[in-house]
Amino acid sequence: MDNEKSVEYDLGAITENALALSKLSYEAEEQREQSLINQSSQMATSFSFISAVILMLFPIITDTYSEVSLRCLTMLGSTILVLLILSLGLALFVQWRFKYQALPCPKEILDHELENADNFNTPEQRNKSFAETLDDIWRSKRKNNDFRALLIRISMGLFFVALCLLLVSIICATIAFIKK
Repeated sequence: MDNEKSVEYDLGAITENALALSKLSYEAEEQREQSLINQSSQMATSFSFISAVILMLFPIITDTYSEVSLRCLTMLGSTILVLLILSLGLALFVQWRFKYQALPCPKEILDHELENADNFNTPEQRNKSFAETLDDIWRSKRKNNDFRALLIRISMGLFFVALCLLLVSIICATIAFIKK
């Protein structure tokens, strides 16, 4: 007597599950794309606000504190603004609609399935084909979204460096004027 059990697989259920997960994964990548684009829009608003604050502070500081070195203040302000502009540029570039693998046109899909009818005969074969087609699109979108996420991380890094530079300079200036 054979002690090993015979394992039977429900191929239909397995391919339906794979197809459902493939669709879910694709939709999640679509949502990720929109989330990254929305985040970059919000970042652009923040950069614009901070840039306006810095440009408004510059003349106030030069008028109020005549002993402040105009050269030093200009270099500091320029450095912060350059960092903010680079950060803004990256955030805006995230919104670019990058090229990605799209679904073939309906006629191409129909022609392909008719030409390869033997490969689309069962529901399992159709599910497999659909999941494979979604995989190509998902990989293309994932690559673009990973690049967008990288740009956002760099942009946020530049933004925080600019903010830290601004805050440190304000704290140092405050301490220097308190000591006088």
